[in-house]
Amino acid sequence: MDTKECKDCKQELSLDLYHYSNKPKGTLKSYCKDCSYDRAQAHIAKDPIAYQYYMKRYYKENPDKYPGNRRLALKRNG
Repeated sequence: MDTKECKDCKQELSLDLYHYSNKPKGTLKSYCKDCSYDRAQAHIAKDPIAYQYYMKRYYKENPDKYPGNRRLALKRNG
């Protein structure tokens, strides 16, 4: 089984524990899934208000990507 070293935790982990950086090319990210999650949570914790603003704007601009968003669906349908 192939392995790769995570740049954050420095552990040799199986390739299925990494997200794809570019799936068609088969390239993987440098950080394992757990470290990627921890890094994202740390980034959000630095400025949660900015994150909430960004996500609200993103959901509003991309309603087709989130069809389960009932509030936006109700506004569009009337």
